Amino acid sequence: MNRFVSQVVLSTINNKKLFQILLLKKLKPNETDFLLPLIITFKKFYIFDIEKNFEHISLDFIIWINRFYHFEENGHLDVVKWLHENRQEGCTTDAMDWAASNGHINVIKWLHKNRSEGCTKWAMNYAAKDGHLDIVIWLHENRSEGCTYFAMNWAAENGHINVIKWLHENRSEGCTDFAIDLAAENGHINVIKWLHENRTEGCTRKAMDWAAKNGHLHVVDWLSKNIKQFMTQ
Repeated sequence: MNRFVSQVVLSTINNKKLFQILLLKKLKPNETDFLLPLIITFKKFYIFDIEKNFEHISLDFIIWINRFYHFEENGHLDVVKWLHENRQEGCTTDAMDWAASNGHINVIKWLHKNRSEGCTKWAMNYAAKDGHLDIVIWLHENRSEGCTYFAMNWAAENGHINVIKWLHENRSEGCTDFAIDLAAENGHINVIKWLHENRTEGCTRKAMDWAAKNGHLHVVDWLSKNIKQFMTQ
């Protein structure tokens, strides 16, 4: 997106009249990507204008946009259904992966039932990262892709200890020493303590460095008293 288009987006977000004028303009294919987020912003699905102005809209794009523009709790399932019934572009595994990241379990269930593309391991990874335990569990029970160690690492980074505990008890991918490092970076002392007591990966010097950098004195103090590699520092 060039600088001019970026400025148009910013000026249009809070200007409904300008938005409506832009929507009525006949757009070229390479000019449509920036406008769809604005449609979502105003929570309006202009089927007529989409048919007239948009030549390349896919399920992937609708769900991807929701990753950055969280304006609808239902993940625009109505839009996804319309595209499925009226367009030919379809989607890829990105659709379910991104729906998992956004926490839209209803979209995931619909895609699972009505589409054949499925998802990848990143679906569970993303869900774990953003603390969507219900989606992690649903994917575990209904899909076979599983996840990677990124799931627990990212859950640790964001302090989702309930997700970490569930992955520990129900999955075998585990985590790496970066889990404690990332938790330390963000000051999640409860996560650090749990990983220290229940996992064997340990941490690296980055745990202390990142905790200190971000001013998490309580983490620095705990690491210096409980992690062997830091005790003599």
